[in-house]
Amino acid sequence: DITFTCPGTFTVQAATHDWGGGSSAAAQLPHLPEGALDRPPNWIAIGHSGPDGEPMAGQSYKIFFEGHVVVSGQLDAQGRAWHENVPARALHVEYEPRQPQPDKPWPALSDLVAAAQSKLGGQP
Repeated sequence: DITFTCPGTFTVQAATHDWGGGSSAAAQLPHLPEGALDRPPNWIAIGHSGPDGEPMAGQSYKIFFEGHVVVSGQLDAQGRAWHENVPARALHVEYEPRQPQPDKPWPALSDLVAAAQSKLGGQP
């Protein structure tokens, strides 16, 4: 038992959180270097840019190597990433899907017709 004694009003505020059920996912362990110590470690560099040449800054990626090794991360501000001590052969890279930007609204049809008519001599 806890007893509080004080002059005035004593207020207790609390909140609850529904933790829901459990879930499971495969663990991705970092790749540990292997091989001879006198040989330089393997490394990989990736870069990703959009069709306009702008870097895909902050985009998440996964690099898949032989032996079921996966290295993941996020691209830097220049759309690049660098990893050392990786397996010798990369298989492929997957980038997170991009969210499409909302379409700009089209002008009203009457505005398009009026613009076309003004360029073609004003005949309806």
